[in-house]
Amino acid sequence: MNVRWVVALFFLGFAQVSWSAGSETTVPMAKQGAATFYVGGNVAGLGATHFMVDTGSGYTVINKKVLEEIVAGGHATYLRKLQGIMADGSSLVVSVYRVDEINIGGNCVIRDVEVAVLPRARHPILGLSALQKVAPFVFSVDPPNLHLSNCQAVRSASKNPSASTTIARAEDSDSARVEP
Repeated sequence: MNVRWVVALFFLGFAQVSWSAGSETTVPMAKQGAATFYVGGNVAGLGATHFMVDTGSGYTVINKKVLEEIVAGGHATYLRKLQGIMADGSSLVVSVYRVDEINIGGNCVIRDVEVAVLPRARHPILGLSALQKVAPFVFSVDPPNLHLSNCQAVRSASKNPSASTTIARAEDSDSARVEP
């Protein structure tokens, strides 16, 4: 057997063992357009929203209005500034906050999530700053589901399955490529 096949089979077997070892939560996604998927969610202190799922984004992103509501409720803490490069090549400095809790699909709580704040972000985005906390995860397009592991227990105040957030692509903690 070719060495590459042996290595591939080893990694496939490892992924299956790792996946079955933890608890799994399946969250249905809604497909919009050619390849854009959304999940229902809630950010601590906010009401229902839909997150665009972007596994290529390093950060979950929210806009300034959402940030103001979360801060007013005492559910976000400022961490640092982040130098970002926008998709059009322009540079932007954004603030990074730690949000107490994001609930995905009404049954998967992710705590202490770093979010980047894009002042004019139109859509909340669920990025790797949240998804890595529920790894391993699987993004399935047929059927459109997000399979998450290691979700934390739902508190009574976070049972509402939605709120507003957006995401950025980060290369390190000091500079990042930010996608609106």
